[in-house]
Amino acid sequence: MSIKSKNSELEATLRLLQYGDSFFPSGTLAFSSGLETLSIQKRVTNTEELKAFIKSQLYGRWNGLDRPCLTAAFKASQGKNNIRRLIEIDKIMDCNTLPAELRSGSILGGKALLGVHKNLGTPHVSDYREIIKTGDGLGHLPVAQGICFAGCEMDYLDSQIVGMHTLVIGLSSAAIRLGIIGHIDAQRLIEFLREDIAKILSTDTVEPEDSWSFSPISDIAVMQHETQDTRLFTN
Repeated sequence: MSIKSKNSELEATLRLLQYGDSFFPSGTLAFSSGLETLSIQKRVTNTEELKAFIKSQLYGRWNGLDRPCLTAAFKASQGKNNIRRLIEIDKIMDCNTLPAELRSGSILGGKALLGVHKNLGTPHVSDYREIIKTGDGLGHLPVAQGICFAGCEMDYLDSQIVGMHTLVIGLSSAAIRLGIIGHIDAQRLIEFLREDIAKILSTDTVEPEDSWSFSPISDIAVMQHETQDTRLFTN
């Protein structure tokens, strides 16, 4: 292996570590995807119940909807930005996200991520931010991730790893703050979920036009969230 190739691989690994780190302001730590409501209702109170909840998010929502939109946005942002395609993907993401709270949360998270990458000088980010200002684009989180990760010259598979890892870390962090689990249990949970993550990423994804989402328990919990007397998270 040449020194140039080795350095390129090292840079890719470091890029993966940076953007997948919970320290990176990815715009996701303010959301619980209904976990806060389920915790208050005593429906998710321990590691096993949390494990089932996160798996339902991975298989029922991320793999069916977020992943197709992220990967399609990633492809549309390679080389010259395909703005028209990005707008289409954004609209599909919006239509397939039924709870208003999830839609607004995804848009808030996406705009936050785009804002961070604008300040970092990531290519194509400012262009799509201008489209959002006109009202043509929405800026859903998976679309923003695809744009930002492509602009960072991240590998196609690595972009999906970071997107999925960010979800797992965000929900695990929410569970810690809600008192469902502790830090050690969270690490055990993340380790356990590696097999599921590898299983999902070993399969091909679909185009956004064929995407789907089925997570009724968390969707209902998200819709009930606004009626809670106290709220730590946005949804």
